[in-house]
Amino acid sequence: MSRHIRRVDALADLSFEAVEGESRVILGAAGSGKTVLLKTALGLVRPDSGKVFAFGRDLNEDAGTGAV
Repeated sequence: MSRHIRRVDALADLSFEAVEGESRVILGAAGSGKTVLLKTALGLVRPDSGKVFAFGRDLNEDAGTGAV
């Protein structure tokens, strides 16, 4: 997925998988896109390209509905 904010690539060609029962840590400098990643992964904002899936559901289709 990719997300652009004010002509800046906040997330560019990002891909990852989180497996149930495993922990993930998101590290990065200020302004590196950590919050944008989480908001996009939670379906609060839509990616500019690509798709986000959670629990087998496409969050692009459900974005803004509160359904996860």
